[in-house]
Amino acid sequence: MPKTPWEKFVFALMMSVIMVLGMETYNQIPRWTGCLAFLRTLAWELPLMTVLVMVTQQVAGTPLACGLAHVLGKLRPPRERPGILFLSCCMVVAMCPLMSAWATLIFKLSLGFFPKVWLGTFLRNLPMALFWQLLVAGPLVRYLFSRLFPQEKR
Repeated sequence: MPKTPWEKFVFALMMSVIMVLGMETYNQIPRWTGCLAFLRTLAWELPLMTVLVMVTQQVAGTPLACGLAHVLGKLRPPRERPGILFLSCCMVVAMCPLMSAWATLIFKLSLGFFPKVWLGTFLRNLPMALFWQLLVAGPLVRYLFSRLFPQEKR
């Protein structure tokens, strides 16, 4: 796991790119009109959403996830550190409603029906975000990170 500020930045960037790639692909599937349209969409959505994920994570996602982990952690047996899966779930639960709000504002342009469209977006994305984080993005990023920053060098 990352220790230095540089390592934390690289880890967050890697996780953001992989999460955005998976979630944007998931959200594009109903609108696919061909591979070229999908690639063109990702060409501008991937950088935009990656930056939004990183900023949202630093400003609100991490504090909310840590608070949620702290509150829910009190329900766990004492002296047991929260595991990676527990913290990952807390991060998804904190970030999914925030990123669904961004997606609703940017891609669905429905200020008049914002609560309804946001709730639908959030409920549709939460199961996939949990699945993607726990089974694909999390393990993949931790593996790649361990190759970039071997433990013996730190």
